[in-house]
Amino acid sequence: MFGAQGSGKSTQAQTLADRLNLPLYIQGDQVRAFLKSGAPEAAAVQEQVDRGDLIDETVIERLFNEYLDSHDCSRGIVIDGLPRMLEQCHVITQVQKRFGWQCVAVYIRISDQTAEERIAKRVVVVDGHETTRSDDTKEALAKRLATFKRETLPVLDWFEDNYRLVVIDGEPEPEMVWGLISSALGLNV
Repeated sequence: MFGAQGSGKSTQAQTLADRLNLPLYIQGDQVRAFLKSGAPEAAAVQEQVDRGDLIDETVIERLFNEYLDSHDCSRGIVIDGLPRMLEQCHVITQVQKRFGWQCVAVYIRISDQTAEERIAKRVVVVDGHETTRSDDTKEALAKRLATFKRETLPVLDWFEDNYRLVVIDGEPEPEMVWGLISSALGLNV
């Protein structure tokens, strides 16, 4: 599942996983859990994160493979947050060969203006209190959108060339976006 910040990709990935009763791999959640794990290399990875550097590819690949090994992925998996750049696409090829899956990338496309509007409204609950995320500033969003366009959009071209790419209009309400995804994938759920 792909989409810029504010596209609703995480919501749609969760819906897809729930409807198809498939495991949902969320790269960000796996990295956060790893950083809290106390693993020997977690401190070095935390330093990379603190500097704003990309996390070492071997760590990303290991986290993904550990997830695959610890979940029943025989029928498939929904992935949110991987691959984020061309250098990570080999993970999809390896897993496709391992399981023989049909790989489909769903790209939920929204305008930058919609991303800004949605992020401005986004709240999270911390200790029972609603607040905004510290990285949801206009400046941080602009940087993340630029990174998405530079790093992740080429991944979509790779999917189109090697597997299947479905582009969905993410501007409507979430229920309508789900209907578009369901229809495009030929689902009856």
